Amino acid sequence: MKNILFLLAITVMISSCTATKDTTASTTTTRSEKKIAAQTALKQAVESRRYIVKVNKLYTPHGFPADLVPKFNFIIVDGEIASVSLAYMGGSYGGRGITGINFNGHTVKYEMVNDQAKGKYNISMKVAKGADTFDIYITIQQSGYCTVSINNILIQSASYRGQVVPVTAASNKPAENKE
Repeated sequence: MKNILFLLAITVMISSCTATKDTTASTTTTRSEKKIAAQTALKQAVESRRYIVKVNKLYTPHGFPADLVPKFNFIIVDGEIASVSLAYMGGSYGGRGITGINFNGHTVKYEMVNDQAKGKYNISMKVAKGADTFDIYITIQQSGYCTVSINNILIQSASYRGQVVPVTAASNKPAENKE
């Protein structure tokens, strides 16, 4: 009787381990499928010029990082329109100092290079706000991680890092980033 119970217990344990292994394999496949779907959504957003850069770091003129709140520090690219709201630490060549770069403007020049060998996009755009122009350079990795540099004649060059979030066409809202 003990042998039968022992064999029954071993059979149940082996079958439960096999079921767990199958579940893990299907979860891994799902994760890789989600990653590919996120990369595809990012590619479509970048190529259609509909994305948000949520900035979480500002690099000071001396190279030290400063943490930022992405909710308040962003660049929105929506076709020919660019909205910029970024904290700023650096010199100002105008009449008074500034603590932020905030404007809505039109892209007068937009160049995108897809470097497939390195898995990234290099974007350079010139955004005009009245008579003032800003040169914005963005490098976006496949994962959505990006670096940003902004240049203007009245301020020192500013560097940032953050995450790109696609804007969904149906809702005009950022797509959820699950990672």
